[in-house]
Amino acid sequence: MKREAGQAILIVLLSMSVVLTVVLSIIAASTSDIKIGTDESQSIRALSAAESGVQESLVTNSASTGNLNGGASFTSNVTSLAAGATAFIYPTNIYPQDSAIFWLVSHSDSGITVCDANNPCYTGRYFNILWGNPNDATTDANSSTAPALEVTVYYLATPGDYSTARVAKNIYDPNTTRRLTNFYNGSGTTYPCPCTIGTTSFKYLEGFDLNATFNSTYSASNGPQFITVKMLYNNNAQPIAIQTDTALPAQGFTVDSTGTVDSSTRKVQVEKAYGGIPSIFDAAIFSPNSLTK
Repeated sequence: MKREAGQAILIVLLSMSVVLTVVLSIIAASTSDIKIGTDESQSIRALSAAESGVQESLVTNSASTGNLNGGASFTSNVTSLAAGATAFIYPTNIYPQDSAIFWLVSHSDSGITVCDANNPCYTGRYFNILWGNPNDATTDANSSTAPALEVTVYYLATPGDYSTARVAKNIYDPNTTRRLTNFYNGSGTTYPCPCTIGTTSFKYLEGFDLNATFNSTYSASNGPQFITVKMLYNNNAQPIAIQTDTALPAQGFTVDSTGTVDSSTRKVQVEKAYGGIPSIFDAAIFSPNSLTK
């Protein structure tokens, strides 16, 4: 009888151990799920805070800090994009009929173009435009989708005098058939390519002389203003870049923002290039006086 009672107690204890183990496992899993859910929620809020910092700096063009509801905070920093560099890869690839803009004058914090001791402008003469992905078969010179460029230089015949604004434009096409048919000027093969800037390779390169090619004011601050480059014929978006003989002014700015909620931290980086004139002006005529047909 005592032996049976002892066996019963042992069975009860074993059963209780199994139940306790299951209960503890459930509690541990629930606690883990709650922690994961809390971490995900904090991570999302930290990302939102970082994005708020980006928006703040894009509006003010300056570094910023801020506190948001629920203990979230952000810190954002702003740095110039390509200021003082002699090469600049445009931040995004260019689709057909889209344009990239390369600035030759500086911008103030309020976004106004300026050339002075604190905001130096381009004073060189020579530059190269590089474009096209050499690993993309559609960029082959014999292809109908080989990317051509329409290059437009906006400059002031008298530096600093906007009443003397001038525009010079040429088209450069690596496709021989199109070039002969359309009487385009350049081939896009001034130098052998593929060429590289950093780790980015380009299919074509065209060299320019601001004096000889466009008969433009050069080597004078606030003479050349900016260059727009429109891509033609390509099927796929293509990379584009500029190389210069002297330092470029800032082409925009980079915002690095960090959002924090408790122990969660998220970071966001955004590059913003300075904008240009609306593309409608490529097909517009302006005259302060009457036009004579």
